[in-house]
Amino acid sequence: MPDDQIKNSIISTNEILLGSANAKSMAAMYLNLAHAAGMASQNAVSNQQHLNILGAAAVATGASGLLRTGFASQVENLTPAERLDLLQKLLAMTNNNQPATSNGAAPAEDGKATAPADAGKETTDAGKAPAAPAAGDAG
Repeated sequence: MPDDQIKNSIISTNEILLGSANAKSMAAMYLNLAHAAGMASQNAVSNQQHLNILGAAAVATGASGLLRTGFASQVENLTPAERLDLLQKLLAMTNNNQPATSNGAAPAEDGKATAPADAGKETTDAGKAPAAPAAGDAG
């Protein structure tokens, strides 16, 4: 009798193992397939980002080359005073300022300085409406 119980136990264990082998192997296969698909997607995104970076660098290099060769002949024809004036204007543009003369007036189209728009005006508080009372002020 005990031998039959041991024998039945071993047979049941073998049946469980054989019955679940297909499910376990399919689960392992699906996990590996999902991992491979995820890695392929990550590689595709990484490659796309690198190509975008290379494309931006190529555009910047091409534009720089075009601008350099286009302006080189024009700069060669400038006098030193004209070059200095051009550099000062470029510096003012990079600082987000208007080119100004020593008295604060902006240069006109003909190169002569004009007075600032608010020159000669005095600012006073006359004519302004009185400020509204604060929330805590009770009259």
